[in-house]
Amino acid sequence: MLVELNDVLDYVQPTKYLVESTDYSDDFETPVLTAGKSFLLGYTNEKEGIYSETPVIIFDDFTTSFHFVDFPFKVKSSALKILKRKNDEVDIKYVYYAMSRIQFEPELHKRYWISKYSKFQIPLPPLATQKKIADILDAADAHRQKTKQLLAKYDELAQSIFLEMFGDPVTNPKGWVVKSLKDVSQRINVGFVGTCDPFYTDKENGIPMIRTGNLGEGELRLDKLKYVTKDFHDKQKKSQIFPGDILIARHGDNGKAVVYEGVFDQANTLNIVIVTPKKRDHSFFIEYILNSSSVRDYIQGFTGGATQKVINTKALYHVPVFQPNHDQIMEFNQALNSIKKSSNFLKMEILMAEDLLNSLLQKAFKGELV
Repeated sequence: MLVELNDVLDYVQPTKYLVESTDYSDDFETPVLTAGKSFLLGYTNEKEGIYSETPVIIFDDFTTSFHFVDFPFKVKSSALKILKRKNDEVDIKYVYYAMSRIQFEPELHKRYWISKYSKFQIPLPPLATQKKIADILDAADAHRQKTKQLLAKYDELAQSIFLEMFGDPVTNPKGWVVKSLKDVSQRINVGFVGTCDPFYTDKENGIPMIRTGNLGEGELRLDKLKYVTKDFHDKQKKSQIFPGDILIARHGDNGKAVVYEGVFDQANTLNIVIVTPKKRDHSFFIEYILNSSSVRDYIQGFTGGATQKVINTKALYHVPVFQPNHDQIMEFNQALNSIKKSSNFLKMEILMAEDLLNSLLQKAFKGELV
């Protein structure tokens, strides 16, 4: 039978479980979570307001991203809901996998759980069948998660090389000459802002429209692309992007930066900050500055909005960009390229694991798996 998500899930507001201090440390015990892609923000030593009635699903009310959580935690943002099962006839891990099959991409900056997402329907077989499906999908997902963890190690290696070569961008322990991001950029502006619904078209006739959800960890996610008409793209020149441009998330994972490497002949952007460096071969160097924890914290200090904060674009003008010589930046690029070659093999493994998982998901929710 089909049921709406609000038939099987209740939600808890996160207000009582918000972390008070962002002075995180790996020496502390309690994880601080976000429903966005970053998931784990750090660990806190706060003893009060810890959510412990797990397992649950944490759901970002604005971006609709979500995570399964089976350990005690606190949260950073009030822009999420904690989803728990309504009764003992529901396996919440099964519901989590069922939600992953829902095809929905938010376009407007609004809350979605009550107004839209909770009304999506999922199949609900007997509890024993739910558990069997969840166990099979867990087993299929285990290899993917281990490979992702290994891939994260490569990213940590690149970050450590950056810090070893150049130091922290904000404290500047090596004493580099510093310029502002505005001084080293041809442009810093926001892509198209508004609804694109009237301008969407199919892949064959359209131009890729890069959105916040397409910004992954150090790369574009191309699995949920949307396309706009050629006429719309041509008119929106300010939001067009080119190889070497740096794309920055305005909300959700605020400040996350990704270099656009020109995977399409033409592309446009929705609600994303575009930074065009004056020297295109410095793009990855600047990307690592923008993604450093100290600069991300700096950017967060200039965000606005009542609930889900949005980056103040002009604040990005003042992000410090230190100025080593060109050869040092090229040396970093060379080291980064070596790491990327190794990590690309892991990305292929992850894609194959995701294909397997998606195949099993399709069978599971067609009733063909058990």
